Amino acid sequence: MESELHRLNEKLRDANELIESENDLIQAENELKAKQAQVNSRNLIYARIAEKMLPYHRRALCMIDEMEKDDEGFERKLARLNLLNAYIKRGTNLLLTDEGKEYISKEELKGAFDELSIYLNYLGIQTNIKMIGNVFDRTDALGLFTAVYEIASRLSDESTMLQIVIDGRSLRITSDGNAVSELPDGITVEESGGLYFFGFTAEEGGAL
Repeated sequence: MESELHRLNEKLRDANELIESENDLIQAENELKAKQAQVNSRNLIYARIAEKMLPYHRRALCMIDEMEKDDEGFERKLARLNLLNAYIKRGTNLLLTDEGKEYISKEELKGAFDELSIYLNYLGIQTNIKMIGNVFDRTDALGLFTAVYEIASRLSDESTMLQIVIDGRSLRITSDGNAVSELPDGITVEESGGLYFFGFTAEEGGAL
């Protein structure tokens, strides 16, 4: 009887060890799946950044190739390159920080616009930004930010001011200078009394 009880206890211990081993394997498998999901999510973010920002990186390289230090317009070309670099940096940050967030705060989005304003000032363009609302849909943020850059980067050398109003997903810009090259689809411009009025409404996903 005692030997039978000992044998049953051995079997019970073996069964418990097997269960513990299986539990360890299940836990390890779940941890691996969670890590893989994080990797997949990160890869999707980086793929989105590459899709959105690669054309602007290429634009920057072209600008660098066209610059010569003894060129009469070197300083202005450098200022425009710095403006582009600011857009790329802040645009990338918006893509990195907006995942999983439905809204972006006014302060977070305004910080991106404020940095563009610094480099616009180097081009002799004084910028005033008014943002209506305290939070903005995250899918609109990049589209609005990109539209401001695309308009600002095309303004004539005679431009001296830029008044920006952001209301929800809509953008209105007033400037004393017109765009000197064709604007992207979705951006409108009208002239009245020597001023130019640009308009844009962000689409789902921040498209431009």
